[in-house]
Amino acid sequence: KQPKASTIIDKTEFRGGDCEKFYWDKWKQYAEERENTKRFEENLIKRQERYIQREQEYRKTIDELQELIRRQSMNPFRIEGKGKDDDQEENKVSYVPMQKSQE
Repeated sequence: KQPKASTIIDKTEFRGGDCEKFYWDKWKQYAEERENTKRFEENLIKRQERYIQREQEYRKTIDELQELIRRQSMNPFRIEGKGKDDDQEENKVSYVPMQKSQE
């Protein structure tokens, strides 16, 4: 049997609408993926910035500890600490007396 002409036209129109719907679905999917990619890239940049900042803080702390070790190794019996005011550059220095060993 051959399909009726009206049936063919209906199927053609349906296919045309189907293609348009398919196109818009794909366009919507593309737009969503593009937004996801944009959010992912922004998140990645923020993470990289936090990583760099944390790395700089670690480097600063390591440098401070190395300097403290260097100063203490010159005089191992000296104890250093900051004064009451953190902005104050002078350190309070106290000496720990050596204990006599009992033999």
